[in-house]
Amino acid sequence: MAARTWRLRRGEGESELCVWSEQRQAKDDAIRARQRERFEGALQALHAGLSKKGCTKRFDKVIERLGRLKERYKRVSGQYTLRVEKAVAKRGKPPPAAAVHWKRNDMHARKDARAGTCVLGSSHTDWGLERVLRTYWQLTKIEATFPSQ
Repeated sequence: MAARTWRLRRGEGESELCVWSEQRQAKDDAIRARQRERFEGALQALHAGLSKKGCTKRFDKVIERLGRLKERYKRVSGQYTLRVEKAVAKRGKPPPAAAVHWKRNDMHARKDARAGTCVLGSSHTDWGLERVLRTYWQLTKIEATFPSQ
């Protein structure tokens, strides 16, 4: 496993290590790509529904649905700028939404730079980097062997 480690902090009674793994980065990238695809698909469906009969059109309801989508796709929704365009309201009716616009912003670069990293804490301040990392991997294998229900 191609991994790099470095010590973040060594405090009183504990130390923290930052670990980067190539496989973990590939996994994180794949998860984020799938989330982006699903989020954009849901936004496209919401936008397309504005011109279909029986779909959500009221401006406040479209905003509410956007909020639910942002909640559901927390991992990637912060990477987008979202805007709902209002249409002209008819007398006595709430205003409908005319369009849903979205654009992926540059905030994703920071998140992508941290992909594949995790922070490990240890109470063994006298252990070296390799020993802490080896122990973590062993614990992960043991826990995978005996999953709790």
